[in-house]
Amino acid sequence: MKKINFEKWFAETEKKLMALEKRLSISGNQEIDIGKIELDDYVNSLISLANESHEPDYSRTSAEAYRLLREIFEQYLVSSEVQQRLIERVFDQKPSILKFVVAFPSYVSDFVLSSKDASWVKLGATAALIAEGRTDYRDLWRSLGSLYNEARRHGLDPEQCFNEVESLKSISQDLYPSVNVGRGILGDFLNSDYLASIT
Repeated sequence: MKKINFEKWFAETEKKLMALEKRLSISGNQEIDIGKIELDDYVNSLISLANESHEPDYSRTSAEAYRLLREIFEQYLVSSEVQQRLIERVFDQKPSILKFVVAFPSYVSDFVLSSKDASWVKLGATAALIAEGRTDYRDLWRSLGSLYNEARRHGLDPEQCFNEVESLKSISQDLYPSVNVGRGILGDFLNSDYLASIT
């Protein structure tokens, strides 16, 4: 990733996220029957149900959300610790966007399938770091499970990728103590009975 002016990028990204949150809360704030989600095809099933229940703008806005999240997670991986904390904090009070952050690991598993590129696995793991502590971990684990299994099927080492990404989290005190993110979600997933049950 090319070198950028982080402050300018961050200000622009924050504006984009706020605008997307507003659009998603209007076009996407419809009930989904979670009992209809097919766990074997989590992302496609969720997208299909969402498209059925949401307004026409939702599909276009969803695509924009995933593109922006990819850019944010790529920047997170090359940022300083202070910059990473700022990126984490920008997701505060954005419940609509956080749904996409949780689904992101499963979403990128399709790109692993087509490219066999470990960088997608790291981006999915980054999403988990940011979502952890803000959402139900079981949804996050399902999404990570899709990514983990797809990566293994294509000869990648998801465990190494997850551990590399989790090592980015500082063990020092958070600069923003009110932000509860990332303290071991990937390690917990790798050691979980859930992962053992799906591999």
